Amino acid sequence: MFTSIFSLHEKKYQLIFITIISFLVLFHRLGESTLGYDDVYYAQRAKEMLYRKDWFYTNPTIGGQLSFDNKPPMLFWVLSLAGKLFNFNNWSMRLFPSIFGFLCVLVMFYFVSNLYGYYTGFISSFVLLFTQQFLYYSRSATMETMFSLFFFLALISFWNGYYYNKEKSFYLTGLFIGLAMLTRQLSGLLVYAVIIVFLVLVKDKKVLKQKSFYLGILLSFMISFPWHLYMVVKHGDRFVTEYFSIVSRGITKSTNWYEYIRKILENYWPWLPFLVLGIYKSIKNMKTLSAEEQNKLMFIFSFTFVPLFVLHILKFKAVQYLVPVYIPFAIIVGKTISDIDVKKNFLWSKIFVSLGVILTVLWLWFPIIPNTLDSTEFKDSIKLIPYVKNIPQECKIYIIDDGEKWHYFNGLLFYADKKPIVLPKQEFIKKIFDSQPCEYFVLNKKVENDILLDKNFVNKINVVIETKNSLIITPKN
Repeated sequence: MFTSIFSLHEKKYQLIFITIISFLVLFHRLGESTLGYDDVYYAQRAKEMLYRKDWFYTNPTIGGQLSFDNKPPMLFWVLSLAGKLFNFNNWSMRLFPSIFGFLCVLVMFYFVSNLYGYYTGFISSFVLLFTQQFLYYSRSATMETMFSLFFFLALISFWNGYYYNKEKSFYLTGLFIGLAMLTRQLSGLLVYAVIIVFLVLVKDKKVLKQKSFYLGILLSFMISFPWHLYMVVKHGDRFVTEYFSIVSRGITKSTNWYEYIRKILENYWPWLPFLVLGIYKSIKNMKTLSAEEQNKLMFIFSFTFVPLFVLHILKFKAVQYLVPVYIPFAIIVGKTISDIDVKKNFLWSKIFVSLGVILTVLWLWFPIIPNTLDSTEFKDSIKLIPYVKNIPQECKIYIIDDGEKWHYFNGLLFYADKKPIVLPKQEFIKKIFDSQPCEYFVLNKKVENDILLDKNFVNKINVVIETKNSLIITPKN
């Protein structure tokens, strides 16, 4: 079977291979490491949604306090379902994002196989699977792979409507855009930006004359608009201000302009040379391509560069926003490698696939992914949890309002079902020595090193539990 996958026409073996290796890489040891910073926050919101039976996520809370953030309900519906079925733990919170990542790989295989042939579909899906950031977020309790899948399916549906004249596919475009907007609000509209740029580049207006295209647009808003309208009516200006804060942040909160370029240059290995070569060769040979092949290339380029351009011009940049872009990257890389391999007896694919198999076998035997790729955010502080769980509910736990505030606040909430009280630093110190029985104080040893260097302070406290980075203390009687 292994040698059979290096062929232009062995669809069955290629599909079996990519399915098995994707399943092993994405799901093996899924629950061994603790959740990440954002993961725990999202998981806690989903837990509170389930416990309050707020099925439509119309009164979102964190720590029991109404909080709108800027995230629509889709992720919390999915995480709460996982929690309902399997309880709230590391494995269950990662399960559905991993399923969405798995589906992204399989959808890639089918789409690119139809576009450029089975072998290119196989290589493209393999490249996507072994893209570092895609793999990381496929094993994280966040919305990145779910949004990426909806984004991808929306554009595939459009392509089917445009290229194969399947007008009903435009309804699917609207459906998936609506779901994308319920996953990452306004970012879902980027699909329409990709479509418009593509139609301009190919100078084709036939889609714009089709009724089903506009009905698809209407459908996308029919899916996403009701929840948003209900929230605006129910919660008014507070919802609008907090929920759409992401817009003002994207315009005003500045980060390094080259952040995405830096991330791609750092992490998109070993695929980066093939990506650059593929883009260069595609542009160079554009005029020699048939009109049909040019249209395919314009579609992939629009899929690649429109989201990348929009992300780049926004002042606020977060690396997780790049995840959908790795899908067209993988298509370009897959096409480049397959074009070279046809002349080189499948040399590059044999090298990369062999390395992928070796890595997968190593990952099966040793906890490499949990210890390297998966988040280690709570690797140290999770050791506090057994002790914190045994603290009586009537007791109080205090944390300092510093850079580690949300780490302890969300971590203790999710893992121990204990809501800490946040105090400014000076109030926190004063509270220690004015404390009543059954009060506990959590410190980060690195952030609050100045307090712990004060011998007078140290002599007046009891350390009840200590880890590498954290302490829980009480005052001496």
